[in-house]
Amino acid sequence: MSVSVPGDGRRWMGVGRSHNRDSHAAAMEAASAALTGRQPALLMVFAGIDHDGVALLAGLGEVAAGVPVIGCSTHGEIGPGGPRDGTVVVAAIGG
Repeated sequence: MSVSVPGDGRRWMGVGRSHNRDSHAAAMEAASAALTGRQPALLMVFAGIDHDGVALLAGLGEVAAGVPVIGCSTHGEIGPGGPRDGTVVVAAIGG
């Protein structure tokens, strides 16, 4: 899911979610869905508490190398399709 911000047309936000239990694969899947082919300035990551942080960062690095990442573990993630538990949600911001 991608949203453009009104104004100069350079700002954008995309959100992706993965239900994959493999942390590395889930990070790659969610980030790829959030990026929509554009270069992000920041990734915000929300991952279920059972996911491995090191594997998540490795997967994000494969999809968006060098992009700053902030985030946290959660006990319920809100993203496309509503709230879920045990998923990985990535919000990418560009512009």
